[in-house]
Amino acid sequence: MPNPVRVLLVEDSEADALLVERHLRNQGFDPRIHRVETEAELLVALGHEWDVVLADYTLPGFDGRRALALVKARIPDLPVIVISGTVDDEELVVTMKAGAADYVLKDKLSRLGPAIRRELQDAESTRSQEASERARREAEERFRFVVQHTGEVPYRLRFDTMTYDYISPGIERLTGFTPDEMSAGLFATRVVRVAGQLAGSWADYLVRKKTGELRWLSDHSFPWLDDAGGVLGTVGVLTDITERKQAEEELRKSEERYRQIVETAHEGVWLIDGAGNTTYANRRMADLLGVRVDDMPGRSLYEFMDEEARPAVRAQVERRKGGLAEQLEFCFRRKDGSRLWALLAASPMFDENGTFTGALAMVADITERKLLEEQLLQSQKMEAIGRLAGGIAHDFNNLLGVIIGYGDLLLRRIDEPSLRPKLEQMVKAGERASVLTRQLLAFSRKQVLEPRVLDLNALVTEMDTMLRRLIGEDIQLVTVVAAALGRVRADPGQLEQVLMNVVVNARDAMPTGGRLTVETANVGLDPPYAAEHPGVRPGPHVMLAVSDTGVGMDPETRRRAFEPFFTTKPAGQGTGLGLATVYGIVRQSGGHIEVYSELGQGTSFKIYLPRVDEEAGATTAVPTAPPARGAETVLLVEDEDALREIASRILEEHGYTVLEARSGPAALELADKHPGPIHVLVTDVVMPQMPGRELAEQLAIRRPSLRVLFMSGYTEQAVLRHGVLSEGTAFLQKPFGPDSFLSKVRQVLDAAE
Repeated sequence: MPNPVRVLLVEDSEADALLVERHLRNQGFDPRIHRVETEAELLVALGHEWDVVLADYTLPGFDGRRALALVKARIPDLPVIVISGTVDDEELVVTMKAGAADYVLKDKLSRLGPAIRRELQDAESTRSQEASERARREAEERFRFVVQHTGEVPYRLRFDTMTYDYISPGIERLTGFTPDEMSAGLFATRVVRVAGQLAGSWADYLVRKKTGELRWLSDHSFPWLDDAGGVLGTVGVLTDITERKQAEEELRKSEERYRQIVETAHEGVWLIDGAGNTTYANRRMADLLGVRVDDMPGRSLYEFMDEEARPAVRAQVERRKGGLAEQLEFCFRRKDGSRLWALLAASPMFDENGTFTGALAMVADITERKLLEEQLLQSQKMEAIGRLAGGIAHDFNNLLGVIIGYGDLLLRRIDEPSLRPKLEQMVKAGERASVLTRQLLAFSRKQVLEPRVLDLNALVTEMDTMLRRLIGEDIQLVTVVAAALGRVRADPGQLEQVLMNVVVNARDAMPTGGRLTVETANVGLDPPYAAEHPGVRPGPHVMLAVSDTGVGMDPETRRRAFEPFFTTKPAGQGTGLGLATVYGIVRQSGGHIEVYSELGQGTSFKIYLPRVDEEAGATTAVPTAPPARGAETVLLVEDEDALREIASRILEEHGYTVLEARSGPAALELADKHPGPIHVLVTDVVMPQMPGRELAEQLAIRRPSLRVLFMSGYTEQAVLRHGVLSEGTAFLQKPFGPDSFLSKVRQVLDAAE
């Protein structure tokens, strides 16, 4: 039958604890193991009875030698076996001298069973010997008491002569002086310090022995009265309490040490009773909540929470009563009204009867982490909306291309007065829809940009007159441009769109007039700022800020300001794409935008674009002449049949020879079979079987002089480097009309000459 053994295991590894338990069971024991990891847990556990203590030599912030010292201080006879993964002869000697019963390596746990069995036998033998010795001493003490009439060092002191008319021979053991050498006067000269009630029934004396050693003596006395009730002197007992005093001093130092640890901890320490009222809070906890530490005791946990959060917290406290310890995230409300997100590691506390008495919580401030999580979620949400918007715009652009193309062809052929206005309205509606899809593409960052090195000061100055007409006379426009402003790389047309959209938003926020300020500045975004704003790279930037004195935004509006189709305007007034377009253009240009606003305090949009060390260049003028006819051969590749048909008809009507293919492989086969020259490839970028870029690369091998024109509703393919045109790449954005299509084809062909 297995031998039951009560084991107190000082071990931080659950796996090692299970290994120890398995070895003990294999070696014939029925272990009842209680595992502790910290000094505090060990001290609590030593309040129970154990047969043996097994202590890991190395623990985080705690070690086997300290555990050994604590056990020996509390229960000297309790055997301690130290377990370690490695052995050092010097450490082994020190540990054994400190009182360890044995030292066992983790890779030789087969020695553990015999060592425990030996220690249990020795302990039993020691207990038997101690019991015998105790009985003998008690008999001697009883005999001595009968002989000497009192305890350890009884005495009787006469007040009239201030001499001891009796003092036990044990006084020599306490002071080094014999009873004959003792006198009240001599004793008084040896007292260094007194603690206690001198006029009462007890006092503690720090006494210098004959050898010079200092010892603490406790004096318990009572009056010695004569038959008439007069006081003759005092009768008492002197006891050496040096060890107790030393232990009390160690305890005081230990408590002071723990108090300093708790008071200087980076985390808050919070003790609450069963009703949720504070019994203790350290200074850090009080600072987190924004109150004085002296004001914490007695205050309810729920005082620091919003009303709607309290029921959930009460439910969590009820769970603590069942003994469950876990980590929880709570949102507290500081004294100044700001939010404190905290991670609580809460552990229940029980009295000796198992009754729930409260909880101890270690509280860490995670407010910054929660804010970053909210920013990340918002960023992911905007990204998801952008992907959806971009996909819709891409598909819709193909349909609009067919509508606009056929509409333009019909307008060229029909002069019927009753039909022509209707066709014109149809084409205009298609063009307006095209503007909406471009805004969606701008938000989703999938439109094609043609970046240039720009001077934002020049852009703001050039737009000044147009902006003033845009906002009206009741709004004062102020421009503040920085001297020696750095340059940025961006699409000038798109930046003009950004500035106009933000200015229009500011104008609408000031229905009764106000002040609108447009300013530029050189700024540096440091690493801490970049860490708080996902997607921002630290370094030198150029800021474009637009501030108004309008109605401002509440937090919810500010949070959703850049979402597509979100608007605070009445139905029919605005699409909700203005600021979404701004957001997409800025992010696609490698920049960052922030909005600062409060209700009634106006709004400020700040746009940050990376600064470049290049000189501003001139923008390329867009040709406006009517498209010329051609006689070249065009290989047209488009997987949308209707769009391919209208593009082919437009080209053929203007003199071009058109070879049509609906996929990349079909285009390669057609090019291989065509005996004559092919002057230009016009291909969609995104196609199912073979992307346009791969098709162009393969055809370039077969026909090195072939020119290429890419077209797409949007693209994020490598040929356009995530939406930014690379040098030498010709691109046409869908949807397009006949004139723009023919002009672009002619431009590509003429560039070959």
